[in-house]
Amino acid sequence: MKKKVNVFGKSIPVLAIFVLGIALVSAALVPYLSNAITGNVVVDSPMAMSTAQGDYDGSHVTLDFANTHGGETFSYKVYSKNQGSIDVDTYPITTIISANGWTGDEFTSVNFENEAGDKYYNGPILDNLYVVKDDGTLSSFTTGDWETSGVANLKELKLFFDNNGDGVAQKYTHIPGESWNEITMTTALTIAPDTYSVKLCHIDNLVTGSCA
Repeated sequence: MKKKVNVFGKSIPVLAIFVLGIALVSAALVPYLSNAITGNVVVDSPMAMSTAQGDYDGSHVTLDFANTHGGETFSYKVYSKNQGSIDVDTYPITTIISANGWTGDEFTSVNFENEAGDKYYNGPILDNLYVVKDDGTLSSFTTGDWETSGVANLKELKLFFDNNGDGVAQKYTHIPGESWNEITMTTALTIAPDTYSVKLCHIDNLVTGSCA
């Protein structure tokens, strides 16, 4: 180790070359080791949906109403749960699906009842029910222009309850824990006999989000 070698015309101790070699190898190991640690992270939806209290199995629920006839009233109750420990802001969406294109004349009344934390509401909402257009803007379900402009698929509509009726969608804040809402719809006599489906979920973006 005390011997010297000639490198590029200079005399360098063998020990110095040995130490330099170890340093280079160590430097090469650092990025290799830092990239060798991997892991898996599972991220679940913060909002879960269910048709039964305390029984959550996904981020959306689908309800089918077979042999629906004009003039009938049907209702459903669904539960939402903020699974996290912080408040979550979302758009609660109801997607109505039919084999026939919707016109906005299918319902004569819609009543909404819900309980979320210390908030409670019970009353008619047909005038506050809006169709979400493909660009994310709102159009009144009963009087809007969505049937002729802005919605490509008239057989599957995303509906949003705008509680202040200004036609501008605002997210709802969901505190940690469980809440519920119940919808009662009375169909018009002119509604087409069909099997109708309803999907419910919470989305973050009105353009790209859906109750998939």
